[in-house]
Parts: sequence; structure tokens; C-alpha cells
Amino acid sequence: MREEGPFLVYFRNAMKITDILAIAGKPGLYKVLASGSASIVVESMLDGKRSSVSGASRVSNLADITMYTMEEDVPLRDILNRIHESQKGAEGPSHKDSAQGIRDFIDGIVPELDH
Repeated sequence: MREEGPFLVYFRNAMKITDILAIAGKPGLYKVLASGSASIVVESMLDGKRSSVSGASRVSNLADITMYTMEEDVPLRDILNRIHESQKGAEGPSHKDSAQGIRDFIDGIVPELDH
């Protein structure tokens, strides 16, 4: 059995997708801890370190991210739900798997994906 990564651990603890950010120029994903008028306090899902992100930073909420398909854009939330349903709670591929293996897995989940 593979060791669980921090991303999977957070989701198993019922984190909302709206509480997770991708920050341009910074590796990994971040959990929102608090927000103010000029900045957001976040915690890295990679190492647990906390930091403040200014309002000038390019920040993407995972709830706002979509994937292009041949028909329409599909929200990341729907893709994650499809993965959960297809895996029936089992773990998906690792980031250490081959690129082709991961691509095949995603194509099985989102066959209409626009490559």
C-alpha cells in the first residue's frame, strides 16, 4: 500500500474544494486559514508551513478551475467526483507513475478531454 500524500489526507478529512488554492510561482497547493482585506493566510499542503499571500499575487481557487473537453468545460470539482466514483474510495495513480499511465487513467475518467 502506498503512503498517503498530504493532498489525499486533507481531502479524506472532508476539506472543501473552495478552501484550497494554487498560487502562481509557489509549488503545491495551499489551505486557506484566514483572509483579510489585503492578504490571505495559507498553509502549504506539502510541508504545513504557514505564510501570508498578498492580494497582488495570482491565486486560483480549485473550485474555479475547469478542464477543457471536446464539448464543454468541466469543473475540477466534477472531475474529482468522477475519480472518487470510479475508484470507489480506492487510491488513484501516484504522481510517481508514468506520464502515460496517468494520462490513460484521466482519459478513462474524462474520455471527452481535449488534449
